[in-house]
Amino acid sequence: ENVMTGGIYMAWHGWSQPVITTVFFWPQIISMFAMPIWPKIEAKFGNYRTFSYYVRATFLIRALCYLAIVVTPMPHFIMLYSLCWFSGFGAKRGFVDNRFVEPEMMQRFQSAQWVMGYFMGMWVHPFYATLFDASASTLIQRLYPILWYVSALLGNYIALFYGIWDIDGVEGCGVSLKVLDEGGRKGTILWGMATHPDGVLTAERWHLYGLHEIFVPWEMTGAAEQGAIYDFYHFIGILSSLNNSPKAGQEVLKKLDIAIWKAQEVHKYFTAQKHEAEAREAAGTEGEHGRQEGEHGRQEGEHGWPEGEH
Repeated sequence: ENVMTGGIYMAWHGWSQPVITTVFFWPQIISMFAMPIWPKIEAKFGNYRTFSYYVRATFLIRALCYLAIVVTPMPHFIMLYSLCWFSGFGAKRGFVDNRFVEPEMMQRFQSAQWVMGYFMGMWVHPFYATLFDASASTLIQRLYPILWYVSALLGNYIALFYGIWDIDGVEGCGVSLKVLDEGGRKGTILWGMATHPDGVLTAERWHLYGLHEIFVPWEMTGAAEQGAIYDFYHFIGILSSLNNSPKAGQEVLKKLDIAIWKAQEVHKYFTAQKHEAEAREAAGTEGEHGRQEGEHGRQEGEHGWPEGEH
């Protein structure tokens, strides 16, 4: 893609090779420093929505910019420097690409992908080279290689959103992203309940809420030496370690539901105990107050009896 684009910049629009080298160099530098931006966007809008909207938008933007490049390179130039700020997307794409089906199927898929990529790599560049005409002057001549590229984009779009996005409700790229969002939401609820009121998850609380039976023993949390989990992301990391396949991800969600239910029951128990203690304390206070009033009345009666007799 970049080879073809560089050729178009130089052949059709007169950009020099040093300028082209600079144009494609700086986005790589910007991308390295822009990596932390993507996780912040995901934290605000969610993994599923962010991934889905970004991929759909970039497919459309790329198609439009490459159709426009036959006339002017500026839309593509702007796109190149705009998308590099979202370079963190590549890491999430790699994560999803490696776990949207079960490990055995994933290995077969990646093996086939590697073989196809190897053989396609041998003829894709020569194929585009034969399509590209540096001396093309008419719109039709220039559109010819671009339309092939846009067709390839469309094929990728169809394969992603209509092939592997949601395979069976358990496997699929979109399903994996939903599991991340749902796990994060439920994990936040459980963390808030298990660490109330001081925000610390101790070994005692880990056992109190049954997390050693639902998830992993306390000794496997990585917090045994320090005696408590102080960081929410440490807790989420424990849950993420259990989410090592699509089916395992569904199991983690079920375990989170059980853990939240158990935490609610524990909270109900302690709340009932607190109310019962408060009721006993209030009843004791009222009884003591009544006893004191009775004692005071008795004393007044004893004091007033002689006067009446007199």
